[in-house]
Amino acid sequence: MITENNIGINLGFANNRFPEPEVWTRIINEAGVKNVQFVADILNPMLKYYDKSYYNSQIEKTIKYINERNINISSMMTSSFTRVNHFSHPDKGYRDIWFRWFYDFLYMGSRFGAKSAGSHFGILTMESLGNYDDMYSITVEYWYALAKVAKCLGYEYLFVEPMSVDREFGNTIEKSEQLLIDLKDTDIPVLVKNPVNADLDLWIGALERLNRAGVKKLGVIHRGFSTFDKIKYRNDPQWQMAIELRSRYPELPFFVDPSHMAGHKDYILELSQRSLDLGFEGLMIESHCNPASAL
Repeated sequence: MITENNIGINLGFANNRFPEPEVWTRIINEAGVKNVQFVADILNPMLKYYDKSYYNSQIEKTIKYINERNINISSMMTSSFTRVNHFSHPDKGYRDIWFRWFYDFLYMGSRFGAKSAGSHFGILTMESLGNYDDMYSITVEYWYALAKVAKCLGYEYLFVEPMSVDREFGNTIEKSEQLLIDLKDTDIPVLVKNPVNADLDLWIGALERLNRAGVKKLGVIHRGFSTFDKIKYRNDPQWQMAIELRSRYPELPFFVDPSHMAGHKDYILELSQRSLDLGFEGLMIESHCNPASAL
Protein backbone atom coordinates (compact mmCIF):
# COMPACT_ATOMS: atom_id res chain seq x y z
CA MET A 1 0.00 0.00 0.00
CA ILE A 2 1.47 3.36 -1.05
CA THR A 3 0.83 6.31 1.24
CA GLU A 4 1.05 9.85 -0.07
CA ASN A 5 2.59 12.37 2.35
CA ASN A 6 3.02 16.12 2.16
CA ILE A 7 6.50 17.05 3.33
CA GLY A 8 6.99 20.44 4.99
CA ILE A 9 9.72 22.33 6.81
CA ASN A 10 9.86 24.70 9.77
CA LEU A 11 11.58 27.93 8.75
CA GLY A 12 13.60 28.09 11.97
CA PHE A 13 16.65 26.84 10.07
CA ALA A 14 16.78 30.19 8.28
CA ASN A 15 16.97 32.31 11.45
CA ASN A 16 20.09 34.50 11.25
CA ARG A 17 21.36 32.41 8.31
CA PHE A 18 19.01 32.91 5.39
CA PRO A 19 16.42 35.48 6.50
CA GLU A 20 16.01 37.09 3.07
CA PRO A 21 12.83 35.89 1.31
CA GLU A 22 14.65 35.54 -1.99
CA VAL A 23 17.23 33.28 -0.32
CA TRP A 24 15.18 30.95 1.89
CA THR A 25 12.56 30.44 -0.81
CA ARG A 26 15.33 29.50 -3.25
CA ILE A 27 16.83 26.97 -0.81
CA ILE A 28 13.46 25.39 -0.11
CA ASN A 29 12.59 25.32 -3.80
CA GLU A 30 15.88 23.61 -4.68
CA ALA A 31 15.22 21.03 -1.97
CA GLY A 32 11.93 20.16 -3.63
CA VAL A 33 9.85 21.12 -0.58
CA LYS A 34 6.54 22.89 -1.10
CA ASN A 35 5.07 23.35 2.40
CA VAL A 36 6.56 25.76 4.94
CA GLN A 37 5.86 26.62 8.55
CA PHE A 38 6.71 30.32 8.79
CA VAL A 39 8.27 31.45 12.08
CA ALA A 40 8.08 34.86 13.73
CA ASP A 41 11.84 35.33 13.91
CA ILE A 42 12.02 35.66 10.13
CA LEU A 43 9.65 38.63 10.16
CA ASN A 44 8.51 39.86 13.55
CA PRO A 45 5.29 41.94 13.54
CA MET A 46 6.85 44.30 16.10
CA LEU A 47 8.83 45.78 13.22
CA LYS A 48 5.71 47.56 11.99
CA TYR A 49 5.82 49.87 15.01
CA TYR A 50 9.34 51.00 14.12
CA ASP A 51 9.06 51.17 10.33
CA LYS A 52 5.69 50.22 8.90
CA SER A 53 6.78 50.83 5.31
CA TYR A 54 9.73 48.46 5.64
CA TYR A 55 7.60 45.82 7.38
CA ASN A 56 4.97 45.89 4.64
CA SER A 57 7.64 45.76 1.95
CA GLN A 58 9.02 42.55 3.48
CA ILE A 59 5.55 41.00 3.50
CA GLU A 60 5.11 41.90 -0.17
CA LYS A 61 8.56 40.54 -1.02
CA THR A 62 7.76 37.27 0.76
CA ILE A 63 4.46 36.95 -1.12
CA LYS A 64 6.28 37.62 -4.40
CA TYR A 65 8.84 34.85 -3.92
CA ILE A 66 6.53 32.20 -2.51
CA ASN A 67 4.24 32.74 -5.49
CA GLU A 68 7.08 32.67 -8.01
CA ARG A 69 8.51 29.47 -6.50
CA ASN A 70 5.18 27.80 -5.81
CA ILE A 71 5.77 27.54 -2.04
CA ASN A 72 2.84 27.08 0.31
CA ILE A 73 3.07 28.70 3.76
CA SER A 74 0.69 26.29 5.44
CA SER A 75 1.15 27.39 9.06
CA MET A 76 2.59 30.08 11.34
CA MET A 77 4.61 29.44 14.51
CA THR A 78 6.35 31.44 17.21
CA SER A 79 10.07 30.77 17.52
CA SER A 80 13.18 31.17 19.65
CA PHE A 81 12.91 34.89 20.35
CA THR A 82 9.17 34.81 20.95
CA ARG A 83 9.21 32.10 23.60
CA VAL A 84 8.02 34.37 26.38
CA ASN A 85 5.22 34.39 28.96
CA HIS A 86 2.76 36.25 26.70
CA PHE A 87 -0.76 35.06 27.78
CA SER A 88 0.54 33.64 31.07
CA HIS A 89 2.30 36.77 32.28
CA PRO A 90 0.95 38.01 35.67
CA ASP A 91 0.51 41.56 34.31
CA LYS A 92 -2.67 42.08 32.26
CA GLY A 93 -1.14 44.99 30.35
CA TYR A 94 1.67 42.72 29.16
CA ARG A 95 -0.81 40.01 28.15
CA ASP A 96 -2.88 42.50 26.17
CA ILE A 97 0.17 43.74 24.29
CA TRP A 98 0.98 40.17 23.27
CA PHE A 99 -2.59 39.61 22.20
CA ARG A 100 -2.21 42.52 19.79
CA TRP A 101 1.09 41.00 18.65
CA PHE A 102 -0.62 37.70 17.92
CA TYR A 103 -3.32 39.53 15.98
CA ASP A 104 -0.64 41.13 13.78
CA PHE A 105 1.12 37.78 13.40
CA LEU A 106 -2.08 36.02 12.35
CA TYR A 107 -2.95 38.84 9.97
CA MET A 108 0.46 38.57 8.32
CA GLY A 109 -0.02 34.82 8.01
CA SER A 110 -3.43 35.28 6.41
CA ARG A 111 -1.76 37.36 3.71
CA PHE A 112 0.64 34.48 3.11
CA GLY A 113 -2.29 32.07 2.83
CA ALA A 114 -1.62 30.17 6.08
CA LYS A 115 -4.52 28.09 7.40
CA SER A 116 -3.17 27.24 10.86
CA ALA A 117 -1.03 28.86 13.53
CA GLY A 118 0.38 27.98 16.91
CA SER A 119 2.69 28.57 19.81
CA HIS A 120 3.51 27.20 23.22
CA PHE A 121 0.38 27.50 25.35
CA GLY A 122 1.89 29.61 28.12
CA ILE A 123 4.87 29.96 30.46
CA LEU A 124 4.47 30.77 34.13
CA THR A 125 6.81 33.01 36.08
CA MET A 126 8.39 31.61 39.23
CA GLU A 127 5.97 33.66 41.35
CA SER A 128 2.95 32.49 39.32
CA LEU A 129 3.62 28.83 40.05
CA GLY A 130 1.76 29.31 43.32
CA ASN A 131 -1.25 30.67 41.41
CA TYR A 132 -1.40 27.91 38.82
CA ASP A 133 -5.18 27.44 38.50
CA ASP A 134 -5.99 31.14 38.12
CA MET A 135 -3.26 31.69 35.53
CA TYR A 136 -4.38 28.59 33.66
CA SER A 137 -7.94 29.97 33.40
CA ILE A 138 -6.66 33.36 32.27
CA THR A 139 -4.48 31.78 29.59
CA VAL A 140 -7.37 29.67 28.29
CA GLU A 141 -9.51 32.82 27.96
CA TYR A 142 -6.86 34.53 25.84
CA TRP A 143 -6.61 31.51 23.57
CA TYR A 144 -10.38 31.50 23.18
CA ALA A 145 -10.25 35.15 22.13
CA LEU A 146 -7.39 34.44 19.73
CA ALA A 147 -9.38 31.60 18.19
CA LYS A 148 -12.17 34.05 17.35
CA VAL A 149 -9.65 36.35 15.63
CA ALA A 150 -8.15 33.42 13.72
CA LYS A 151 -11.56 32.30 12.51
CA CYS A 152 -12.32 35.79 11.18
CA LEU A 153 -9.01 35.78 9.32
CA GLY A 154 -9.77 32.49 7.60
CA TYR A 155 -7.70 30.09 9.70
CA GLU A 156 -8.94 26.52 10.00
CA TYR A 157 -7.42 25.83 13.40
CA LEU A 158 -4.88 26.87 16.05
CA PHE A 159 -2.48 24.49 17.74
CA VAL A 160 -0.42 24.56 20.92
CA GLU A 161 2.99 23.04 21.63
CA PRO A 162 3.21 21.21 24.97
CA MET A 163 6.58 21.26 26.76
CA SER A 164 8.07 19.13 29.53
CA VAL A 165 8.96 22.02 31.85
CA ASP A 166 6.94 22.45 35.07
CA ARG A 167 6.41 26.17 34.44
CA GLU A 168 4.76 25.47 31.09
CA PHE A 169 1.17 24.27 30.81
CA GLY A 170 0.67 20.81 29.33
CA ASN A 171 3.99 19.51 30.66
CA THR A 172 2.73 15.93 31.08
CA ILE A 173 0.59 13.68 28.90
CA GLU A 174 -2.28 13.91 31.39
CA LYS A 175 -2.13 17.71 31.53
CA SER A 176 -1.89 17.93 27.75
CA GLU A 177 -5.03 15.82 27.41
CA GLN A 178 -6.86 18.02 29.91
CA LEU A 179 -5.68 21.10 28.05
CA LEU A 180 -7.26 19.83 24.84
CA ILE A 181 -10.50 19.10 26.66
CA ASP A 182 -10.60 22.57 28.20
CA LEU A 183 -9.87 24.27 24.90
CA LYS A 184 -12.57 22.21 23.21
CA ASP A 185 -15.34 22.91 25.71
CA THR A 186 -15.87 26.54 24.83
CA ASP A 187 -18.94 28.75 24.72
CA ILE A 188 -17.77 30.34 21.49
CA PRO A 189 -20.42 29.56 18.85
CA VAL A 190 -19.26 27.69 15.76
CA LEU A 191 -21.19 28.44 12.59
CA VAL A 192 -21.09 25.65 10.00
CA LYS A 193 -21.29 26.68 6.36
CA ASN A 194 -22.95 24.41 3.82
CA PRO A 195 -20.73 22.14 1.72
CA VAL A 196 -19.85 23.24 -1.81
CA ASN A 197 -22.03 20.51 -3.31
CA ALA A 198 -25.72 20.11 -2.52
CA ASP A 199 -25.42 17.21 -0.07
CA LEU A 200 -27.65 17.44 3.01
CA ASP A 201 -26.06 14.42 4.71
CA LEU A 202 -22.61 15.99 4.34
CA TRP A 203 -23.85 19.20 5.95
CA ILE A 204 -25.47 17.28 8.82
CA GLY A 205 -22.33 15.16 9.22
CA ALA A 206 -20.22 18.27 9.85
CA LEU A 207 -22.62 19.40 12.58
CA GLU A 208 -22.65 15.97 14.22
CA ARG A 209 -18.84 15.64 14.24
CA LEU A 210 -18.42 19.00 15.94
CA ASN A 211 -21.09 18.10 18.48
CA ARG A 212 -19.36 14.80 19.31
CA ALA A 213 -16.08 16.70 19.73
CA GLY A 214 -17.66 18.78 22.49
CA VAL A 215 -18.72 21.89 20.57
CA LYS A 216 -22.20 22.58 21.93
CA LYS A 217 -23.02 26.02 20.52
CA LEU A 218 -23.58 25.37 16.84
CA GLY A 219 -25.22 27.38 14.13
CA VAL A 220 -25.65 27.24 10.37
CA ILE A 221 -24.68 29.52 7.49
CA HIS A 222 -26.28 28.96 4.09
CA ARG A 223 -24.27 30.32 1.15
CA GLY A 224 -25.83 28.37 -1.70
CA PHE A 225 -24.36 25.49 -3.68
CA SER A 226 -22.00 25.28 -6.61
CA THR A 227 -23.73 24.50 -9.89
CA PHE A 228 -22.87 24.00 -13.55
CA ASP A 229 -26.28 25.31 -14.56
CA LYS A 230 -26.56 28.83 -15.92
CA ILE A 231 -28.40 30.83 -13.27
CA LYS A 232 -28.30 34.50 -12.41
CA TYR A 233 -26.70 33.87 -9.02
CA ARG A 234 -23.17 32.61 -8.41
CA ASN A 235 -24.47 29.84 -6.11
CA ASP A 236 -27.75 27.97 -6.36
CA PRO A 237 -29.85 28.81 -3.25
CA GLN A 238 -31.71 25.48 -3.24
CA TRP A 239 -33.97 26.82 -0.50
CA GLN A 240 -35.73 23.48 -0.09
CA MET A 241 -32.51 21.91 1.27
CA ALA A 242 -31.99 24.73 3.76
CA ILE A 243 -35.62 24.39 4.85
CA GLU A 244 -35.18 20.63 5.32
CA LEU A 245 -32.11 21.15 7.49
CA ARG A 246 -34.00 23.76 9.50
CA SER A 247 -36.90 21.34 10.06
CA ARG A 248 -34.52 18.68 11.41
CA TYR A 249 -32.63 21.06 13.70
CA PRO A 250 -35.06 23.86 14.58
CA GLU A 251 -33.02 24.76 17.68
CA LEU A 252 -29.97 25.87 15.67
CA PRO A 253 -29.60 29.54 14.70
CA PHE A 254 -29.69 29.77 10.92
CA PHE A 255 -28.06 32.55 8.91
CA VAL A 256 -27.87 33.24 5.19
CA ASP A 257 -24.94 34.76 3.31
CA PRO A 258 -26.58 36.51 0.33
CA SER A 259 -23.32 38.09 -0.83
CA HIS A 260 -21.62 34.75 -1.57
CA MET A 261 -24.88 33.35 -2.91
CA ALA A 262 -25.49 36.31 -5.23
CA GLY A 263 -22.03 36.91 -6.60
CA HIS A 264 -23.18 40.41 -7.55
CA LYS A 265 -24.40 43.35 -5.52
CA ASP A 266 -27.58 43.70 -7.61
CA TYR A 267 -29.05 40.47 -6.21
CA ILE A 268 -28.24 40.88 -2.52
CA LEU A 269 -31.47 42.69 -1.63
CA GLU A 270 -33.79 40.09 -3.14
CA LEU A 271 -31.90 37.17 -1.59
CA SER A 272 -31.85 38.90 1.78
CA GLN A 273 -35.59 39.46 1.65
CA ARG A 274 -36.22 35.85 0.63
CA SER A 275 -34.10 34.66 3.57
CA LEU A 276 -36.07 36.73 6.06
CA ASP A 277 -39.39 35.71 4.50
CA LEU A 278 -38.42 32.07 5.14
CA GLY A 279 -37.84 32.84 8.80
CA PHE A 280 -34.07 32.53 9.06
CA GLU A 281 -32.50 34.37 12.01
CA GLY A 282 -30.18 36.72 10.22
CA LEU A 283 -27.82 37.65 7.41
CA MET A 284 -24.05 37.63 7.06
CA ILE A 285 -23.14 40.03 4.28
CA GLU A 286 -19.60 40.73 3.10
CA SER A 287 -19.04 44.36 2.21
CA HIS A 288 -16.57 46.33 0.11
CA CYS A 289 -15.86 50.05 -0.04
CA ASN A 290 -16.12 49.89 -3.84
CA PRO A 291 -18.17 46.86 -4.97
CA ALA A 292 -17.51 47.51 -8.63
CA SER A 293 -13.78 46.94 -8.01
CA ALA A 294 -14.13 43.96 -5.68
CA LEU A 295 -12.64 40.67 -6.85
